[in-house]
Amino acid sequence: MPIYIICKGHNGEFQAPNNEENTIQSACRRIAVGCKLIQCLTAEKLAESGLGRKTFQLENDLNTQAAECTVFHSQLSVERARRLSPEELWEHFGRELMMSPLGNNNRKFVAFLSCTRYIPNGKKPDTYEEILSSMEGHVALGGGGLAIFGTGCLHTWPRGVEEVVPRFLNVTQVDTQSLMDDSCFRGTYGGCFSTTLGSVCHELGHTFDLGHTEGSIMGRGFDNLNLVFTVHTKNDNEKIDKEKNKRVSSPASKASAQHATVSFTKVLNISYRAPSPIRKPINKFNRTPDSPKRKLSFTDLSIRSSQESIASDTVDESQTTSELSGDLTYWTKSCATILAFHRVQRDTLVLPKTEILGFDPSRVH
Repeated sequence: MPIYIICKGHNGEFQAPNNEENTIQSACRRIAVGCKLIQCLTAEKLAESGLGRKTFQLENDLNTQAAECTVFHSQLSVERARRLSPEELWEHFGRELMMSPLGNNNRKFVAFLSCTRYIPNGKKPDTYEEILSSMEGHVALGGGGLAIFGTGCLHTWPRGVEEVVPRFLNVTQVDTQSLMDDSCFRGTYGGCFSTTLGSVCHELGHTFDLGHTEGSIMGRGFDNLNLVFTVHTKNDNEKIDKEKNKRVSSPASKASAQHATVSFTKVLNISYRAPSPIRKPINKFNRTPDSPKRKLSFTDLSIRSSQESIASDTVDESQTTSELSGDLTYWTKSCATILAFHRVQRDTLVLPKTEILGFDPSRVH
């Protein structure tokens, strides 16, 4: 379920250059398009692996009356949100979403935080760590039932299908004196769109039990996602160093690295007292109508470390056919197999020519 989180005291507008619309409605349109692109990517890459076109359901696929992206007003203040670490943001919003009317063990959330802010320190950042040190409310984490992201580069995303290719090909240079550059050193708006959309795909993969791998979408292959949707080749996926007059820093040749590595496992258990009268509960809460105490287990929202991941980078992936394709974006054999044979929810919707990948709450961690 795509979610746009607005913290208490924030107007919901995401950071963007003056010429870009940054309203709540614009954010939701961009998120909806991005999620559909990832939905498409998942299906096509599984098909390349010989496992058929299977992908996850979006809320609007199940209920056409539902919003393509739901606005969620958090009770967490914007000031506090900007002080919390990525792990703390993930934990807080995981609790809050599951305690809300949206909470459901048969639903996974892909959420975007509106109050992400880049505050430059006066000099051009040379490393990704320096960029992160200038960020507030930035997060890119996924696991269990929640994948959550900052919106520092959301302005580079398309508002409609007609903008997808132009946005990927946008070579406008990022002004690092005012905006975040999350492009894997390409320095362009198109690079930011490719890397951040790929990052969402990567973290969403963690919610479907996938762990880190060498290369591929679950490694650092997600930076090259633009090559899937355009006719450019991997050699075009570089930038020109005007001073040295040569191409440099192709993300395809970068050493494997992660935006964030989660290194803990934590189960959250929350109890609260519901006001009387109490309606007859749904069976999943395992309590009688007379019980004043309602307990929710958030085991489906706990993050797993790469060491505990189901997909192991020790598996021989040498026969992965899509790795040899020109776009350099692929699922490893182990990841593709897990996705393709993930337990399907009982009442899944089957779209024309496309099987839908569901999930079983008992499988999440």
